[in-house]
Amino acid sequence: MPGARIRSGLHYDSYVEPETGVLREAANYRKWRSIRRPRQNATPIEDIPLGSGREYRKIARIWYYQEFVLRTARVPQYIGGAVHQITECDCSKPWEHDEQGTPDDWPEYVKEHVTEFLKTLDSQKYQDRSGDTWVEKTFYLLPYASFGDYDNSTSVERPNAKDFSEPFPFVSQRQGDYGTVWTGIDEDDVASITFEQLEELQDICKRLQDYRVIDEQTMSELELEAQNEAWADWGLREFRQKLVKRFGEAYEDFIDALPDEQLTEAFYKAADKANEYWESEAGGGVYIRIERVVEKGIEPHDIGLLDLDK
Repeated sequence: MPGARIRSGLHYDSYVEPETGVLREAANYRKWRSIRRPRQNATPIEDIPLGSGREYRKIARIWYYQEFVLRTARVPQYIGGAVHQITECDCSKPWEHDEQGTPDDWPEYVKEHVTEFLKTLDSQKYQDRSGDTWVEKTFYLLPYASFGDYDNSTSVERPNAKDFSEPFPFVSQRQGDYGTVWTGIDEDDVASITFEQLEELQDICKRLQDYRVIDEQTMSELELEAQNEAWADWGLREFRQKLVKRFGEAYEDFIDALPDEQLTEAFYKAADKANEYWESEAGGGVYIRIERVVEKGIEPHDIGLLDLDK
């Protein structure tokens, strides 16, 4: 019968070719039968290579995308008297492949990321007492945030230290000689870092490579505080001395009797007129050339004296 098929079990073993009437073997069935047994015996697929160091891998019945990066030596960067390397972390992030997962569900991976980040920071060893013994511990230094009274720190380290310390509870400071303050992360506080905090901290450190200040408003506020402290400590006194030097000792009592507020207002108006402004010094100090302010910006009537030509 043209087109008739001979059936065996659940599949057709043969069929009659309509054009020739020849009984032929069912090729598709033979193909299925030849590959059925190998598929039954095949090892379950655990990974799918994608080339160029990339792959999909099944871990604990969950598929992850992974990249393997060939690391090369990094050249350290000179940052405020210390060496730091702020680099990308190539650690696994399994929570990105689990719709229900968060970094908090994978503490061992968060620890891996934190450890890799700490490797990019400079560090110092110190001795801490534990009971009756002394234990060596590690303090990891954050970039552009350590300073002292007699070092090469500038106006950026102190505001950066403040902007590191206030939002991150695990950031602390260690005191040294000559007013030295180190800002960083103590090894005892490492375990408290969350992944969200780590990402924010890494972002700040990477931005510091391009621009050395975390927040310009914080820097401006601390600069103004330093200027006010300097004016109260020595600036106002030196301003009176320079005025006496210019107008003569005959006016010393008059100048000494002028109210501080009046002299402060006269000084800053004269500084603008003389184009003289506070400048930052190494070690975090500030300075302004008061003698030039008096020479170029002060007239007798500015402090209540008659002009010299009258």
